Amino acid sequence: MHKAYIYPVTKRFKSEIYNPYIDNFITYNSNNFLFLNKNNPSNSGIFNVLKYITQIDTIFFNWIEKIPDFKGGFFQSIFLVILLNFCKIKGIRIVWTVHNKISHSKDHLWLKKYIFKILMRKSDLIITHSREGKSLVTSYGMSLKHVFYFPHPVINSPIFENEKKEFDILVWGSLVPYKGIDLFLENIYKNNLQEKYVIKIIGKCYDTGYLKKLMTYSNYKISIEDKFPNNNDLGRLMSSGRIVLFTYSSDSILSSGALAESVAYGALVVGPDKASFSDLSELGYIFVYDNFNSLIRLVDDILSGDKTLPKENYKKFQKEFHWKEFASKLFQEFN
Repeated sequence: MHKAYIYPVTKRFKSEIYNPYIDNFITYNSNNFLFLNKNNPSNSGIFNVLKYITQIDTIFFNWIEKIPDFKGGFFQSIFLVILLNFCKIKGIRIVWTVHNKISHSKDHLWLKKYIFKILMRKSDLIITHSREGKSLVTSYGMSLKHVFYFPHPVINSPIFENEKKEFDILVWGSLVPYKGIDLFLENIYKNNLQEKYVIKIIGKCYDTGYLKKLMTYSNYKISIEDKFPNNNDLGRLMSSGRIVLFTYSSDSILSSGALAESVAYGALVVGPDKASFSDLSELGYIFVYDNFNSLIRLVDDILSGDKTLPKENYKKFQKEFHWKEFASKLFQEFN
């Protein structure tokens, strides 16, 4: 069995909005990889790998482009470059999951771009959950020979049937600027639609200024909650809405765990025509829009019953893109 290190498993990571990706990755790949650091969260960033460097034969990187934003980010970045070269010399395999085109934060952008360039060259296997990720790799002049594409994997989620709908549109997940929620609400008011739809926006927001901006758009039809729904509530919450809407405005996104999770829960999803949203639209699992006007037309068609998706699609989605399938195909690519 391969002995591996996976990044990040840190105390900082655990304190943020919970993202199950790392836990699921470890769980479903544990038959083929022994993740030495899985139960040992670190607060020393990438330097933590030094504890395991003599034991491991593989390193898995996730969201590594965010390193410059962390404490000691410049020195962590220098160490990362040294580490990548060391791994190539010692034959330690580097597997990098490209979740985004670049970090959503534009701070230290030159350094993040440099990290991307180095990882493109040094990685033995690049994982992407969006076909656009393959285009990203070729844009760096690299071959697709060592690129593994698989839509964002999911677990089997209960599909709730709720005939009584409490709202027309649900927006859920972390409330951050790159998702464009404020731009969506601004357009709702600009087009005098603030009383047309019942809209529920729920998610944790750590930027008090951004939250204050969002709250200015709330009214008796538009509710905004600064809290993250737990897994027990999420399925029921989605079944209480007619549409789960994603308003991502940033071009930095490649794939979205919230998108995959929403489809797995049986939600009728609407999102922008970009990245993994486009992929799932072409496969017939979601609807996409080009701009605000096309979004409103699409929403109206769905609410009137003119557009819908077959219920059997959701179970098919769970089966086709389950974490077990991902782990099996990943190991084939790894070998």
